[in-house]
Amino acid sequence: MDLIEHLWDEMGRRLKNYQTQKKDQLKNAILEIWNSIDPTVTIKLVKSMEKHMHEVIKAKGGPTDH
Repeated sequence: MDLIEHLWDEMGRRLKNYQTQKKDQLKNAILEIWNSIDPTVTIKLVKSMEKHMHEVIKAKGGPTDH
């Protein structure tokens, strides 16, 4: 149920477009990617939390489809 995983996946996909060999290059690439993510992406994730929480409650803490 870790919705942040969707965001990390997106960042990982974008990071593949960068060629980094040094730690500072990697850090700069990650910061650039993070800053380029449209705020609507994170807003959508936050808004989806309510639906996910209802599913968890309905499943009494058991597994859900997400």
